[in-house]
Amino acid sequence: MGKWRYLLLEALCEEPNGAEVLDALRRSLKELFGHMGLMEANPKLLYSLGRYSVIRCPRGEVDKIRASLIFLSDPLGRSIPMCIKRSSGTLRALRAAIPGAREGRGPPR
Repeated sequence: MGKWRYLLLEALCEEPNGAEVLDALRRSLKELFGHMGLMEANPKLLYSLGRYSVIRCPRGEVDKIRASLIFLSDPLGRSIPMCIKRSSGTLRALRAAIPGAREGRGPPR
């Protein structure tokens, strides 16, 4: 079992769908690093609520994810501005930083 990093992403404009964010991230990773880079980064969407999404990636691949966020765009080529609000080694530690998690709408435990 590998070591994971959990990233809390925040959309800086409209509220994109979590699946749209993951698709855009995968497209961006493939364009920047090729199929092998996409396979190594292997981002997984764990949770999405409004402007916030939580993704999981291998610990050594956070820099690829960070670089790919700069070039996120939808299928029509419009930019999707996103930033990493917080990074954590455990999902439990990340829960406190997610708006709405205290009301029971946070990611699964």
